[in-house]
Amino acid sequence: MALDSLDKVVAGVAAGATGTFYKTGPATTGAGALWSLWAYGAFPPGGSNPTAVSVYTDQAFGALPIRQYFSSASGVGNIYQFNAVGATINQWFLYDRLMATGSHAANVTTLYSVNMYLSTMADTGRCVSSGSDVDWFFEIYADLGVTQFSSTVQYITSDGVARSQNVSVGGASPLNRAGRLYQIPPRDGMYIAAVISSKQITANAAAGNYGVTCMKRLCFAPQMVANVAGPGDWASIGLPTIMATSCLQLVAMASTTSIGAMMAFIKIAPTP
Repeated sequence: MALDSLDKVVAGVAAGATGTFYKTGPATTGAGALWSLWAYGAFPPGGSNPTAVSVYTDQAFGALPIRQYFSSASGVGNIYQFNAVGATINQWFLYDRLMATGSHAANVTTLYSVNMYLSTMADTGRCVSSGSDVDWFFEIYADLGVTQFSSTVQYITSDGVARSQNVSVGGASPLNRAGRLYQIPPRDGMYIAAVISSKQITANAAAGNYGVTCMKRLCFAPQMVANVAGPGDWASIGLPTIMATSCLQLVAMASTTSIGAMMAFIKIAPTP
């Protein structure tokens, strides 16, 4: 069934289960840059870095344990509340981490086969196969050298056409730090449905480690004052849909040189 009445929404607010993130966050960041909190503690514990293409669920180490809120692993639910607050002013995003791959060494120009197809996740209801609700990133797992480099990404867009583009990665600290996300934007008015491969145009002096990550966008919590949470009720976040198997993680847009400690509160209820 769908949330097609206010009575159902009110019932979900009353019956929803709650979960909380506690994260340390990176100590050195760049204002206006996106940072993945996947690998940072304290609860859930920091997730491990992928060494090959990995598919993530709620049972992955580092995911918020949400399956307990549902009657079965095939359950569908909605997020009714999302509030986040940090020691510094930041903007907070909640994502469903779908797939990721690491082991892209920054000091070589090797062609890496990625082969991430959103159809794999669409079959389970966690995103749409066209990629319209998904963001693609290069995610840094181990600090890169201080030299910025370009990587050519080959992908298939929602119209079934193969395309490629160059994405600049890294640079002087803190843009080379672990957790930094570099978005892979779609081109020609089409969404990215699959990433096939990536290859650096130039080699960095330092090895480092990075890879491709795709995540479904869920909701956003603005924070305009340090240590004060912004609004995040069902009306402002739009009641995003998740699955019992969704791998929830946080992403921050930093406003200063450090993210520091933060916490986020969510309320989830199965869709009636």
